[in-house]
Amino acid sequence: MRKNCFMLSFLLACCINLLASSCNGKTDNTPSDTPTSTIESSNPEEQQVSIVDEKPTSNLPDGNITVVWNEETVEIDVANNLRDKTKAHFNGAHVRVLIDESYREDVQMEVKGKSSNGSLFMDGKCPLKLVLNGLALTNPDSAAINIQDGKNIHVELVKGTKNELTDGLRGKDNDSDSHKAAFFIHGHATFSGAGSLTINGKVKHGYQSDEYTVLNLGDGAIVVNSDKADAFHVKQYLKMQGGTLTAKATESCIDVSKTKSEDDELNGQFIMEGGVVTATSKGKASKTVKVEDKLSMNGGKLVATTSGEAYYDHQKEDIVSAAAVKCTTFSMAGGDVSLLAKGDGGKGLNTDGNIEVKGGTLYVVTTGSKYEFDAETDTKPHGIKSDGDITLAGGEVRVAVESKKATSIKTDWKIFTNGANVMAVGGKAFKTSGKSTHESKTGKVNVTEGGTVTFEGVSINLPKDFNREDAFVLVSK
Repeated sequence: MRKNCFMLSFLLACCINLLASSCNGKTDNTPSDTPTSTIESSNPEEQQVSIVDEKPTSNLPDGNITVVWNEETVEIDVANNLRDKTKAHFNGAHVRVLIDESYREDVQMEVKGKSSNGSLFMDGKCPLKLVLNGLALTNPDSAAINIQDGKNIHVELVKGTKNELTDGLRGKDNDSDSHKAAFFIHGHATFSGAGSLTINGKVKHGYQSDEYTVLNLGDGAIVVNSDKADAFHVKQYLKMQGGTLTAKATESCIDVSKTKSEDDELNGQFIMEGGVVTATSKGKASKTVKVEDKLSMNGGKLVATTSGEAYYDHQKEDIVSAAAVKCTTFSMAGGDVSLLAKGDGGKGLNTDGNIEVKGGTLYVVTTGSKYEFDAETDTKPHGIKSDGDITLAGGEVRVAVESKKATSIKTDWKIFTNGANVMAVGGKAFKTSGKSTHESKTGKVNVTEGGTVTFEGVSINLPKDFNREDAFVLVSK
């Protein structure tokens, strides 16, 4: 079997250090020269390998790097045109690849193999295509992959491959930039390909990018799990164009927040254009999909479920409730949205501003009870709750609440039925605006063990454990 020269260089370096230790009475593993990147090694156990001096001529095309893990070891190959621009630091199967800031051309880095104690750190100022070609990395101490490049980062999941990234419970830098997530990207991230990627966040988030992320996966799939924080945490905006994203978390499954720059486009927004997103959260007051600004549903399918219950926050001196979707404004022109809130006080769709539905199918159900902290402080499990106007102008809207204390569609502002096919079941009665273009009809229905409920020729399918006698119903068509 061919021995990689990098591995030989690494072993020779270890032997030299051991000999120096025996002669000088101390061990010094500090790299002999400093990489030209702004990120320098602070780990005395790392060994720096010079690409120019130690690696023979590469057969890789210009701009290419390959990194292969084999449990406790890692091998790297660098294209000839990058050898004098690249530094590699090794600590067992942990590798840091540093590309000189003067190099601004595209770089493709293929990563594959397996290690239960390995990681990849990359920094530079060049656009990067990161090709995951059957990679399984677990880092017990920090992120499995940490990309600090800051430019356009294109992540490709090679067709037919399975990839998995896991961070560690014993991380020492849990509050630093080096360990915000099992997979962290500093830059503009785009995902494509027909492979699969599973991300397991054991300390904080599963995935995080500090600028926008676009998912255009085609037949590809990403599964993200987080034990401690958000599963999929994105700043600026998240755009879903294709493929499958499945997220499970105690807190938010998907969290989109604003950057500090007011000039960043679509800041704090989540745009669904295609693909399927399935998200499930279970923590107290968890928001399965949390969007700081606007959620735009233009296509694809979004399924969000929360089983979290409300609780009283003594610092805020107020009740905090769970929601399947929490955003500032909500706009829907197409696609399918299915929301379920199971916990006491939990909301289906909860917005701070206006809601507008012009197309697609919106289905919202809550099955929890009213949450009471004391006789004067409570919150109710409303289906749709808005602190702005609700305009139902097109598409199909189905909402049901099991609690008689809640309201299926709740706002202190106005509800307009302007052409959507609407059916709302359960809870307290409510009225639509007299300025609506389409009239509404109300009545009473009995719901036993869910199933299909029909009123005035409009139907809704309810979960089998949904029960409400003498339930209020409103329809508009």
